[in-house]
Amino acid sequence: MESIDNFILIYFEKNDYTPDNERVKGRPTERRAKLIPLQKEFMVKRLRYLYPKSTIHILTDQVVSSNENQVIYHYQPFEKNYQAKLEVFGLLDEPAMFIDLDVLLIKKFEIDLTSAQAFNLYTAYPLNLDLMSSKATDITEVYNSGVIWINQPNKNLVEELKHIQKTHFSDLQKIAVNNGVLYNDEYPITILSKRTSSEMLLINDVNVPRHRLSSFQEVAKQQSVHYNGNQNKYLMMLEMPLVYNSVRFM
Repeated sequence: MESIDNFILIYFEKNDYTPDNERVKGRPTERRAKLIPLQKEFMVKRLRYLYPKSTIHILTDQVVSSNENQVIYHYQPFEKNYQAKLEVFGLLDEPAMFIDLDVLLIKKFEIDLTSAQAFNLYTAYPLNLDLMSSKATDITEVYNSGVIWINQPNKNLVEELKHIQKTHFSDLQKIAVNNGVLYNDEYPITILSKRTSSEMLLINDVNVPRHRLSSFQEVAKQQSVHYNGNQNKYLMMLEMPLVYNSVRFM
C-alpha cells in the first residue's frame, strides 16, 4: 500500500444557509453551518493521527494565519460553495486525496493508487443526468465526490469542469424542478469522467453513504463513511466520538 503524501480539504464560511425551519436541497441550515468549523478541526486531527507525515492542504475563502505543522492554507474567494471542489483538480502539482469534511475516516485507505487515469471516485448513485443537464448526456449513474484521488492534477481539468458546469447546468430552474442540487460539482465531474473514458474504481467500503448503513456497528466496519444531507451531519457529530475514542477502530 502506497503512502498518501497530500490531503486536500475545503473549508469556507457558508453564508447562504437557510433558516433551521426551512429546507432547500443542497444548502445547509443555519445550525448545520455552525458545525463546519468543528468538522474541520476533527478531520485535521484524524488525518494527523492516521497520516502523521502527510501534508494537509486546506482550500479556504478565509485569510488564515496558522502555525500548524504540515498544514497549508490556500486562500481563494469562491463564487459558489459547490464550485470550490472543482478547484482541487488543479490545486497542487503532485497527487493528493481530497476528502469532504462530512466524511468520517474509520481507518487508513487500503486502495491501489497506481492508476494511470487522472482521477478516481469511489462511490456512485443512480440519477438520470438528462433531468439536470441542458444537453443530452445519456448518463444514468453519477459519482459521489466525497472522496477523490487526484492522481494527475492539472489546471486544464479545472477549466474543463467549469466549462461543463456552464454549458450543461446553467438552467437552475430545470435542476430545481427535477429535485436536483444547484451548483453540484458531481454532475460535471461525472461528465468529464465519461468524456475521458475513465472507468472509476468503485470500492464498497470507501465513502459509503451513511443512509445505506443500518447501524453504528455497520459504520465501524467501513473505511470511510459519507454523512451527506443536513440531518446526517448531526448524526455524524454523535457518532464521531464513538469512532475516534475507540482504539479498536484506529
